[in-house]
Amino acid sequence: MIHSLRCLTIAAVFAVLGYASLRGESAVALRISPAISYAPATIRFTVIIEPNARNRQACLDYDGGEAGSSCWDIDGTTPRTQWFTRHIGSAGEYFAVVRVLQLSATGESRILSTGARPFQVLDPGVPFVR
Repeated sequence: MIHSLRCLTIAAVFAVLGYASLRGESAVALRISPAISYAPATIRFTVIIEPNARNRQACLDYDGGEAGSSCWDIDGTTPRTQWFTRHIGSAGEYFAVVRVLQLSATGESRILSTGARPFQVLDPGVPFVR
C-alpha cells in the first residue's frame, strides 16, 4: 500500500511539472545537502530550473541564524542545474527559497514560480535527538 501510494505521488509530481512546462511556466526545484548538520556546516544548494526562452532572473535566499542571497541571470540557454556552496557558522533553523523572476523591458520583475526547503544547522555541543 505504501509503495503504490509513493508511486502515485511521484506520478502526480511529474504530471504537474509537465503541465507547467507545457504552459510555458518555469518549474523550479531546490535540493539541500545535508538537510541536518553540525555547525560550522558546509551546505550545498542544488537549484534546478526548467529551460524557458523568457528573459528572467533566479535568486536563492536563505535565512536563519545567518542570511545569504545569490542572484543570476538566466535564459533559454542557461544550464538547468546550478550549484551553490555556503559555509554557515551559526546553529539554527534555516529556510531556503528560490525565486524565478521574469524581467520586463522596464526592469520590473514578476515571480513565475518558487521552490522552498527547510534545513537545520545544529550546535555541536547539543546532541541530536530525532
